[in-house]
Amino acid sequence: MRAFIFSLDAFVAFTLALVAIYTLIFFSSVPSAYYFLLTQGHYLSRDVLLSLSTTHCSDDYGECKATGTLLDNIVAQDNLAHRTNLINNTVGSMVPVQFGYILEMSDDRGQNWAVLYDTGGSTPEELADAHAKKSRKLAVATQVMTFGYGGKVYKLMNSPYQYDSCRGDGVMGGDSESWGGSGSGGSTVDFGIITCGTTTTIVDNGDGTTTEINQNIGNTPPGDILGGDLVPSSDVRIVKLTIFI
Repeated sequence: MRAFIFSLDAFVAFTLALVAIYTLIFFSSVPSAYYFLLTQGHYLSRDVLLSLSTTHCSDDYGECKATGTLLDNIVAQDNLAHRTNLINNTVGSMVPVQFGYILEMSDDRGQNWAVLYDTGGSTPEELADAHAKKSRKLAVATQVMTFGYGGKVYKLMNSPYQYDSCRGDGVMGGDSESWGGSGSGGSTVDFGIITCGTTTTIVDNGDGTTTEINQNIGNTPPGDILGGDLVPSSDVRIVKLTIFI
């Protein structure tokens, strides 16, 4: 009888222990309110950067320094007042006031970050911002890349190069008879070169008249004709938007 009572007591205790463990696991797996705030902040930062990188900059948003998207102009803008105004009219309009945000930029692959705007900052514009917040209990960030050229892209309206039946100034030695020519076996044949063509230059004669000079450009590098690199060096930066509450 005693053995039965002890066995029953152990079974009840084991059952209660299992119930306690499963209850603890159940309640710990239920998402808290912070989880939804983090999800909302992540989607918000992602959507804001996507909108900035796909919307063409115009006077409706502020001072546009360069041709391109809103994000390109925010990054390229070196006037602090114009940049702040552009950020307030775009990011500030898309982020609800219960959130604060920081917009940062890096031009060394994320090693160092420069703050473009911080609603938790100390400047008069940042302190007066409706998003101004000092506490940062939760924060999520999204990053995108901006790509541009470090200089002017040179190009001509029409390419001076010809590729069909090109007969430029390239000369090779060989037997002209074997290539359909009419010379002797020791003559040279003009086979042409791939990048041949001509470009026209207008010269002022000094007497009120001008002369057109057709220059055979031959196998000339494009930069020699255009006055600069055909494709200048690229300018790649990372922009990070952090949403916090």
